[in-house]
Amino acid sequence: MITSVIIEDEIPAQKIITNFLIKLPNVELVATFNAAIEANTFLNKQEVDIVFLDINLPDMSGLDFIKTVKNPP
Repeated sequence: MITSVIIEDEIPAQKIITNFLIKLPNVELVATFNAAIEANTFLNKQEVDIVFLDINLPDMSGLDFIKTVKNPP
C-alpha cells in the first residue's frame, strides 16, 4: 500500500485530490493538513510515500517546507 498525505490550504482542492485518491486501490490517504506547520510534526514522526503539496501555503512555500522534513518522500 502506498501511503499519502495532502497539504493544501484550500478546501475545494483538498476535496478534489481526496476524491481522486479514493479511486486508487493501492493508495491510502493517511492525513490531510491545511498548513505546513501542522504537517511538519506529522511527517517528522511518520514516513509517507507521496505528499500532495500546495506550493503556495499561507505560512511558507511548499518547496521550502519539504526541505524541513527529515525524511522527505
